[in-house]
Amino acid sequence: MTRRDYEGAIEREVERWPGVTVRFEEGGKHPRAVFRFGEVEQFRPYPSSPSDQRGLDMKITEVRRLLKDMGAVLMPRPKATGPKRERNPGADQRELPVGEPAPVKPDPWAALREVRCSPIITAPGAYPNIDAEDYHRNPDLLPAPSLSSTGAKTLLNKSPYHFWFDSPMNPDRPPEEGKPHFSIGKAAHDMLLLSERWPEHYHVLPEDYRAPSQRTVNFTDDQLAAIDAEQAGKTILRHADAEAVCAVAAAIRRNGLAMATLTNGVTEETLAWQDPETGVWLRARPDFRPNSIVEHRDVMVVSDLKFVAPTNASPDGFKRAIANFGYHQSAAFYADGIKAVYGHYPTHWVHVVVEKEPPYCVALYELPAEDIERGRWLNRQAIRKFAECLSADRWPGYADEPAQVGLPVWARKRIDDIEGHEMAWAAAA
Repeated sequence: MTRRDYEGAIEREVERWPGVTVRFEEGGKHPRAVFRFGEVEQFRPYPSSPSDQRGLDMKITEVRRLLKDMGAVLMPRPKATGPKRERNPGADQRELPVGEPAPVKPDPWAALREVRCSPIITAPGAYPNIDAEDYHRNPDLLPAPSLSSTGAKTLLNKSPYHFWFDSPMNPDRPPEEGKPHFSIGKAAHDMLLLSERWPEHYHVLPEDYRAPSQRTVNFTDDQLAAIDAEQAGKTILRHADAEAVCAVAAAIRRNGLAMATLTNGVTEETLAWQDPETGVWLRARPDFRPNSIVEHRDVMVVSDLKFVAPTNASPDGFKRAIANFGYHQSAAFYADGIKAVYGHYPTHWVHVVVEKEPPYCVALYELPAEDIERGRWLNRQAIRKFAECLSADRWPGYADEPAQVGLPVWARKRIDDIEGHEMAWAAAA
């Protein structure tokens, strides 16, 4: 939406409020609409740079609230006049002769349902410029439904139905939250690996920033800048949060080996390939792909940034994190994607682990090859299950048919180990 779109929408809205006039003038940093009703005059700023439909809708809602507060009254919409037409029952609702079958109506949407957009990716390979929204949510990303590392873990840890429900195959898939979610790890990740695009996605508030209220009339430049950033879909960072992000990024930069694993390569490259056994499409999006993979050097180290709670940052803690979050499965999935696209496996897989709280300690943990093999075995079970469900178009939940579920082994053992007299007492009770 351009500036002219905003002005036209505001003018059309004002026409519905008798006695209200509006003029547009240049403000300090943003243009503003000045509304007058009787002796009362108020103004509201509006964006000078292009924004989306959501921003325009929010601005019109704000204008309506302002005009109501000024005492103006919205003009009611005129009701339709003239004689009412009698309802035509239609051929399908008229009485049919006895024994004559009802006509079968064609589905008006059948042709539209068969129309499918051309896939973004049509062949296996590496693609550096795939939008994250397309990668995660576009049903036309690949020629057929595909499986990612996260999907493989969902299939094994939950059920095929859980996978289908949160996949692009579900036409009623819940949308992502409209407001960008902030996490120190994600912001620090983007600051390190996507530094040139960081200002496009984040807006930092000044230290003494005060948010406007619903009745704020005279907006400060900082408030207007924050409003513009929010309407542009940026993540808004408080000053303290931004300082924490910078501290995390600085801690990683101080570790020369960590930075060496995160330089001389490309970030968030999309890998797409077909499983040789089942033929299903697979996809991966590693944080960082070093150029050594393309150059096929003797040493090819792939790193994976992990921002963890302090309890998961120690060697013993990260062992638990690997098991709990399936990091060995992710490493195997990504390594198989690299092998399928570039023809060889990386020689080393290193997790760059960073605490999300002070002192933001950085640790480098190499994942053993035998654990990557264990993750590869689990992924194979998930890929086979995905192929089976996709072929049958059936995505079962935990137990679509009755299944026996009883006490866990430890609870049975505790009861079975009760002494004889205690067991007798329990029976008598």
